[in-house]
Amino acid sequence: MQAKNNPVKQTFIAILLVLVIVAVVFSAGRYAAFTARAAGETTGDSTESTTTDDGSGDSSSSIPDGDYGIDDVDISNSDFGEFSGDMPASPTSWTAGTLGGTLEGSTVDGVVDLDPSAFNGAETLKNYRLDIYDEFSLGIPLSPFGRTGGNFLGSDSNALMINSAGSEVAYGYTSSSISLSANSYYKISAWVKTGNFANSQGATIKVSGLKNPLTFEAIDTTLHEDRSEVVSNYGWVEYTFYIETSTMTDSSITISLQLGDAYEYEDSSGKQNATRTVANGYAFFDHITAYQYSTNNFEDEISTIDMSDPHTFLDPDRNDRYYYTNEYGTSMFYSENDAQYLAIDADGNIMDESNPDFESHEIGSFDNGLSGWEYLSEYSNAGVPGIGIFDSIDESYGIDTEAPHSPNGVNDTIFVLGSYNADHDNFNSSPKAAGYASDFFTVERYKNYRISVWVKTENGTVASAAVYGYDYRGVSVNPDADILGQPQLFVSQDLSEGDSENTLRMGWRELSFYVKGSAFADYKIRLELWLGQKSIDEDGEIAVTPAAGVAMFDNVRIEEITSQEYTDYSGGGQSVTFDADVSTGSITNGNFDNIEVYEDYREPFVPSSWTLMSAGEDETTGMSTVIPDEDYEDYFVSGVVSSAATSYEYERPDGSILTGTINPGVVNNSSTPSNLLMMKADDTTGLQSSKYKGIAAGYRSSSFSISSESVQRVDIVMKATDIKGYGANLVLKSGTNVIASIEQIKDTSGYETFTFYVQTGGSSLSEVYVEIWLGLYDRNSNTDKLASGTLFVESVSLTNMSESSSDDSSDSSSTDNTALTEARNTYSLRAADYQRAFDAGVNPKFAVYSNLTEDFTAFDRYSDDFVKPAYNWTENNVTSGSGGSSVVYGIFDSQSITDATDKSGSSGAGVYVPDGYQHNNADNRHSLIIKNTAPASSRIRLTTSYSLASGSYYTITVKAKVDIPNASDGDVFQPDNYKGAYIGIADTEYCASDIKSTADVYNVYDEATDNQEYKEFTFYIHTSGTAESDTEDDSSSSSSSDTADTVVTLEFGIGGDSANRDEWAIGTLMINSITVEECGNLDFEEAQDKVNAAGPLSSKYTIIADYTDGSSGDEEEEDTTSSVSTGDNWYVYMTIILAVVIIIVLIAVAVRYYGLKRKRENVRAGAPTYDRERTLVRQHNKRENDEEKLSDRLDSYDMFDEDEEDRFEEEQLAKLEAEELARLGEAPAETESGESDESAEAESTEATETAEDSSAEQPETTESSESAESPAPAAEPTMDAEESAAPAEAEAQQDEQAEAEEEYKYSEEIVDFTPSEEKKKELEAKKAEAERIKAEKEEAKRLAEEARARAEAEKREANRRYNKWDDFDE
Repeated sequence: MQAKNNPVKQTFIAILLVLVIVAVVFSAGRYAAFTARAAGETTGDSTESTTTDDGSGDSSSSIPDGDYGIDDVDISNSDFGEFSGDMPASPTSWTAGTLGGTLEGSTVDGVVDLDPSAFNGAETLKNYRLDIYDEFSLGIPLSPFGRTGGNFLGSDSNALMINSAGSEVAYGYTSSSISLSANSYYKISAWVKTGNFANSQGATIKVSGLKNPLTFEAIDTTLHEDRSEVVSNYGWVEYTFYIETSTMTDSSITISLQLGDAYEYEDSSGKQNATRTVANGYAFFDHITAYQYSTNNFEDEISTIDMSDPHTFLDPDRNDRYYYTNEYGTSMFYSENDAQYLAIDADGNIMDESNPDFESHEIGSFDNGLSGWEYLSEYSNAGVPGIGIFDSIDESYGIDTEAPHSPNGVNDTIFVLGSYNADHDNFNSSPKAAGYASDFFTVERYKNYRISVWVKTENGTVASAAVYGYDYRGVSVNPDADILGQPQLFVSQDLSEGDSENTLRMGWRELSFYVKGSAFADYKIRLELWLGQKSIDEDGEIAVTPAAGVAMFDNVRIEEITSQEYTDYSGGGQSVTFDADVSTGSITNGNFDNIEVYEDYREPFVPSSWTLMSAGEDETTGMSTVIPDEDYEDYFVSGVVSSAATSYEYERPDGSILTGTINPGVVNNSSTPSNLLMMKADDTTGLQSSKYKGIAAGYRSSSFSISSESVQRVDIVMKATDIKGYGANLVLKSGTNVIASIEQIKDTSGYETFTFYVQTGGSSLSEVYVEIWLGLYDRNSNTDKLASGTLFVESVSLTNMSESSSDDSSDSSSTDNTALTEARNTYSLRAADYQRAFDAGVNPKFAVYSNLTEDFTAFDRYSDDFVKPAYNWTENNVTSGSGGSSVVYGIFDSQSITDATDKSGSSGAGVYVPDGYQHNNADNRHSLIIKNTAPASSRIRLTTSYSLASGSYYTITVKAKVDIPNASDGDVFQPDNYKGAYIGIADTEYCASDIKSTADVYNVYDEATDNQEYKEFTFYIHTSGTAESDTEDDSSSSSSSDTADTVVTLEFGIGGDSANRDEWAIGTLMINSITVEECGNLDFEEAQDKVNAAGPLSSKYTIIADYTDGSSGDEEEEDTTSSVSTGDNWYVYMTIILAVVIIIVLIAVAVRYYGLKRKRENVRAGAPTYDRERTLVRQHNKRENDEEKLSDRLDSYDMFDEDEEDRFEEEQLAKLEAEELARLGEAPAETESGESDESAEAESTEATETAEDSSAEQPETTESSESAESPAPAAEPTMDAEESAAPAEAEAQQDEQAEAEEEYKYSEEIVDFTPSEEKKKELEAKKAEAERIKAEKEEAKRLAEEARARAEAEKREANRRYNKWDDFDE
């Protein structure tokens, strides 16, 4: 059948396509507009600028004609040809500002034109405020720049003017940054003309950005008026900086042109100073230039300066302020290049240039030929002809002699290695290898050096330089090889071509080595220079790769650098280190090999990453800062020394040197030197002026962490000698809290190991510190734990005992679990040993700490108090009238208290433990005690938390004793509204509060009345989120917050609100054990039901903590979607709205189409019918569900005793009987059995149901007959039949429900009720009647099916005729 064109459908599709096209075009246009607009906003407006008529923007002068080896350095707007605004105008690329404070007075400043043709007489002078100076009565000042003749052709007449106009100011302009290359030479100059300044005031020219600022201060050019060159330049004077930059780093400098100055400096004593100078007058600046020189040209330039003439030269080294003042000096030399030629004496020591024998031993310039160099014949090819020293006369090495060939820019001596054969005037076709090595020289311990050599090759020749050494402690080429004492240090760099772009160095390139001296001893190295390349493989075998061509070497230099410079710049060259990295776990510098930067090479050195804690400098919370004697430093020496050291030189704070002898001894029978942390204090007993007999000082490590679910050990290897007083002490901290200590360490037998064993559970330990003390600043802020003697600490290391050492990774999780179990067993044994040691009165050489479970063993065992400081507990909020002193908390040995213990005294147990205390029903030996000795509010919090898995159930059981005396007790004063003890989860509402005594019987089912029993307070916890097992297969459907653990922190205390004094209290709370266990949901629900049933009193012992109700869960995530400005992005909203409209239209079309299609199919298949059987089944299921709910409700009352259950059943029976009598319309008092009324009611109900069922089925038959007579409207009677059947069905459901409730009320499942014989007969009659009704329903159903079959054909025809959307299906 051919499909017919449907005009409705075609029109709709056309409209839809038009809407889509419009949306696309509109969105594209708006996006383009938005992009263009954003680009315009980003570009912004450019600053208006004006240039001079000659168009010169950056008018830096070119290199002077005829100068070879000089390059121009760009300075932006150096001639002030670019500016904006009216004159005096703002110069481009220069920044104006007040110096060192606020501007006092006013200035007239900016770019001015000094061309006489631009001078407008008195008006110009007035505008520039120059009319106040007598020298301008005849006109504007003249300038040598911008003239048609003279020495400055090409320059302009613009200049920068700063005029204070009668005020004293500190004001100036600063250039944009200027780049200076490392290892280079520069000349920077500026021209200036000033008026006659008074009081040593004047202009300032400053260069900033180098290690030290360079400054010409108090410039007054009128002082130079008698010089001919000044006269010829109209009074202008040039000031010049000659700068030799650092060999290691580039610099970025600025130039400042100023009146007055402000500066900071450090004097020779290390004190910081700040000064600000002002000036009153004017200055003109112009023609700022900078040039880079070759080495030779720079030296030539410097040589022309008369060093003795103060008018032309200023020596910057004469003033330690790095701030230079000379009213006549116009030139300054400054060098940051400390390199010198390598010179080695007969003993292998590096010689200084100041040594009178330096030149005769110098080997770096090759001016002494190859003296001090050795030919490496073993690895060189025999017969290599091109070896020697080349100069301007010798042409035997095949080198182009037309251009300067030295990196210095002159034809001086260089060292050549080549394969050139002068006899045949060519290079050998076969590659050759040749090498020379310098004499060995010493690299001193802890010193750092930079060694460099300049290299150039031709014809693609490979040249190399290497540092070679042996007999040192370090990492060899093959770390597994035991070759200590064999040649094993070799660091090489190679070069196959020079740097052709470096014309100032004539194409030479510098190779550099940064050498870090050993931390243990002096070692010797040498420098090797090769044609070709030498290498050493991992087995220590040496090989040389030959090369053809020529290699040139020159300027072998060495300079000592600081450790900071090594760290900052060694990446720019090749690093050379001697020491192997010795792991000490996560403890930084645990072997004390690294030291701080030093000014004077003197032992002991300051250790890196360790903090000295001493009198007045202690930053450790909880330690006393009382200074026992301010002159303690006269008797205390500390720092890093070598194990081979025999003496020390210690610089006191006043600069004096304290010397002495030491004997560290051999460490672990090792012949290899080690670094030691030394602490030495003299015994001052014999000093009458002394206030103490020792010192309390120590070192604290940098922080490290100990991971969760692990067992780790911290080992301290040290030696103690001549110890007196309290001894040496070791402290382990987490944050500011002490968690373990080893105290009162006396003399040791050599080097011994002291250990902290640390066990963690679900919580890790962060910011852990080790403190090593000689003496001890006690936690109770006293200063009587002082000591003298000497400590040598060899190492501090961290080892994870719970990590598996197995290489089998196939079952790593199982292996790790086994290792953790074994480590926990080891910890348990050590913990038991720890307790036994103290029971025996012995101070052990180890200590233990655990946060796996709180068993109250983490406390200060060295305390003499009955209540000892607790490590895992801290004050969260303690308020009392005595400022907190009325609250005492800590750990006490509760097991030691017996009937014989004196509890009536003024100290010990008598102060803290209530009368009659017995250690009954306790799990642990030690207990936490919190005691308010006066009315107070106290909250003590556990420092570790419990991490509970999400979506799980837990119990936390706290065993506690509470004794809050009654206000009526004669010796106790309690506030009017005093509150008892508090046991809860911190920062939540989950708690047991106002507990006056655990001897009270709060629960009617708890018959325990023993005053001495520890009572259990149990938290039943349901954590928030989803259990991991429920989300592991569908991680994408659950956010990470759904599986986040719930962190629980416990808090205990006495008294109520800290702000309400009436709720404060006196009393005692003792905690003996805390147990955390996982439980099931049934346990949680049972406890929850019990609490709900028993009332609020039960919460004293059972606390429900449900984190899933939202009150304690995660806050709703904030909507972080960035807001969109409606003003700027309205087109975005319009596009979105248009898209939504299109989507709605599409949905409407789809719904219409499929709805009509489904309607047609339903008409074809037959109208829906009423299924009475399904209705009855649903009613039956509902009745069963209702019965199950009631049964569950009844089961929930099983927690009551039998009497309570009987009472409940009687109440329910009475309630049911009352409801039944009310339904029959009779008062309960007038009806005893109610049987006759119930029977009548049942008959009435059955009759009604029969009639309703008949009427409910009748429409179906009528519908069928009407369909047969009239085919066209067959569908409409079908819908009417459904509508008429609905009320009947609803009434039938109500009757069925009533019948179900009637049977339910007398069910034997609820009460034991047996009907009378008469009642049984009535029930049987009801059942028979029900069977009859059912049979009639079945017959009616059969007749309806037959009628439905007869009408099938008519329905199909009706469906086709009335379905006007039939085209969509075809």
